[in-house]
Amino acid sequence: MRTVAYKSILAGVLRSVGQDPATASTERLAQCGEFIADRFTDAFEYYRWPHYLITEQRFFRDTWTASAFSTGDEVYYAAGDGYYVANATTTGADVPGTSPLWDELSDYHKYVPYEQLGKTAIGAVLGCHSKDPRVFSTALRVGFSIGPLGVTVPPSTALTSIWLTYRTRNVSFAWDFIWSATATYAPDDVIYYAATGEVYTVGIATTAGEDPEDTPAKFTLVAFPHFLARAVKAGARADLLGAMGQEEKEAAREAEFRDLLEEQVFQITKIQGQTGTPTIIIQP
Repeated sequence: MRTVAYKSILAGVLRSVGQDPATASTERLAQCGEFIADRFTDAFEYYRWPHYLITEQRFFRDTWTASAFSTGDEVYYAAGDGYYVANATTTGADVPGTSPLWDELSDYHKYVPYEQLGKTAIGAVLGCHSKDPRVFSTALRVGFSIGPLGVTVPPSTALTSIWLTYRTRNVSFAWDFIWSATATYAPDDVIYYAATGEVYTVGIATTAGEDPEDTPAKFTLVAFPHFLARAVKAGARADLLGAMGQEEKEAAREAEFRDLLEEQVFQITKIQGQTGTPTIIIQP
């Protein structure tokens, strides 16, 4: 997906009201950051953007790897295309189907967790099939329900895996801190790093002075999608103008926000020939 620098969004919003991004106060930067994050969420939920749709095969448990498991852990074993539960603590040498420390599961809750090791977290589920529907015309629709554990299919379903079409979870640009050389950050903290003008999620706890450029392994860039940049800037400008008491200009920017989103929908449905309607999809 084509992306743009987050700093271009932030700077564009500030310049539109006559403020220099280089001299903006910390409070103003934080305010604009919140407006951008909120407007991105509005834009993300406005339409079933193809950029965020995934169709892939998913299994009802994490796939077994040669590592340790605890009693009661359930896994999918690819070589045997089956599911197993550990009846004792296992090691990487204890292989399902051959080791007595694993029992095969015949009856089990058939659900795909929203979060699985090595997989993209599931947001809104749009379809469930027996095979890859993009490849096989014989792919059958599979009934499913959304519950607290994940995407559940009927117990009578004679499948060891399903093909899900789903939307990824909303990308969050709601940063918590402006990076400081004297501060430390914890996993899942979201920072704005002024040196690059980008937003990052912290994956590994940092020590003072560690930054996304020198220790990139501890940070993940939150990339801003190009196709939503103009609309988000317009929406964030509207919010900032409203906060500054300029209601007439706020209304004009609000209308521009909606118009730019509709322009993107037109590009997808009319010019590129894809189908769908603007909608808000409730996340599980």
